[in-house]
Amino acid sequence: MKQLVIYIAGPYRAPSAKEISENVRRAEAVGQEILRRGHVALCPHSMTHDWDIGTGIADEVFLETDLVLLSRCDAICMVEGWRRSAGATAELQRALALGLEVFMDVDIVPEVTRP
Repeated sequence: MKQLVIYIAGPYRAPSAKEISENVRRAEAVGQEILRRGHVALCPHSMTHDWDIGTGIADEVFLETDLVLLSRCDAICMVEGWRRSAGATAELQRALALGLEVFMDVDIVPEVTRP
């Protein structure tokens, strides 16, 4: 398989800061595994973690930005718990509409084949 740029989609928001941090860590772990398999990981969770606190930037800005980033990718990888996330569900729908490759779990992401 050729190298892909893979967008990581999963829950971010949660009732507590601890749970948000756990969501971010889960997404980052998926990103690290994608890197181990030879692909490029795009993890919006770690890119914008805490950017929304006290900045006055609206939620919609983050969601719209994520969809733009997704449109530049080759594939999407869903993170555990994505079904309870409206944002991750919207990202999956957009990925399907764009015809991106979909990995429902990082365990099915194949390794890059090097010549």
